[in-house]
Amino acid sequence: MRTKVKKSTLILLILSGAVFLPRTGLLSGEQISKPFEYSGYSSPQWESYTRVSAYVPMPDGVKIAVDVFLPTVYKGTGKTPSKFPVVLQYTPYHRSMFDPKSGGFLLSPAQRLYLSYGYAYAGADMRGTGGSFGWNIMMDPILREDGKRVIDWIAAQTWSDGNVGMEGGSYVGWSQLACASHKPKALKCIVPNEAGFDGLLVSPGGIRSSAFIQYWSGMMYYINRNTVPTFWRPIPPVPPVVDEDGDGMLADEIPVDKNGQWSFSDDYRWPVDPGNPPQYADGVARKDHYYFNAVMEHIAHPAGAPGSYDLDLVAKKINFWDDKRDGDGLTSPDINFAFLPDVMESKIPVYNVGGWFDPF
Repeated sequence: MRTKVKKSTLILLILSGAVFLPRTGLLSGEQISKPFEYSGYSSPQWESYTRVSAYVPMPDGVKIAVDVFLPTVYKGTGKTPSKFPVVLQYTPYHRSMFDPKSGGFLLSPAQRLYLSYGYAYAGADMRGTGGSFGWNIMMDPILREDGKRVIDWIAAQTWSDGNVGMEGGSYVGWSQLACASHKPKALKCIVPNEAGFDGLLVSPGGIRSSAFIQYWSGMMYYINRNTVPTFWRPIPPVPPVVDEDGDGMLADEIPVDKNGQWSFSDDYRWPVDPGNPPQYADGVARKDHYYFNAVMEHIAHPAGAPGSYDLDLVAKKINFWDDKRDGDGLTSPDINFAFLPDVMESKIPVYNVGGWFDPF
């Protein structure tokens, strides 16, 4: 059975794999639409972009950090559009890349491509990661609910035309299937790459993937603290959402690493000690300490809060496919296969990309 896909949806699906596409017909103006060839229907019409950031509140009070990049400087014909379809990445790996030295944002060629064609680009940090508050365990079912609410929020914004597509790989591929399973009305298509939805991440083929799990857990240890040391792997910190001192700069919202041991998370008590609050490079006192408090919820344990779980510690207790994991008692099928029928029922178009040598 064939599903009819809207032309705008097809453009997003193709743009997501644009690096692999031949450029047939681009110069001639000929319209081509067939497998792996798509050209002549549209052209870049935007030259720059602007950014907005916000916290999206969840029902349990957790605030999800979102960055949105909007096209600006229209060079097309007719009235300048004010509403855009949105490409979303819902991720645990930092919603945006930020250079704390320059205060600038680092967009990929693909993200710039989306913007030039009139798509807004959005990144959202999963709870317990990046600039978001809260904690999580890997592939927690609540992440599915959060993702659906983020999509609903995007669709309701004045700059959105109500159409959202998603893309990204690995965990960010799983997040697309997770969101689609909750059938958000605005979600028109997803492009998951190497998505780990088969439940065999811990022991693919029955052999424990110790090296990969330890590496990934180590990476998340640093990422969740939002300061990754260069001796391990230089990854820029996620940008703050709120410019609390109102000076137009975000870099100075990151607390000072007082002891110089690559992270500010070991320099201050949490909850915030009024006698020794986080310090900032500009010397200006903050009241709410948004960035500091979000990061500490990922890793600290006030009043019994667990912080985000270490996958390596959880995985060591999982020997069989139906073993229940610490944290929520779910099995591998529970966190993956259980929601695939919901994805199919959603009728959301899926362009799935697999890899021979991916960890999954």
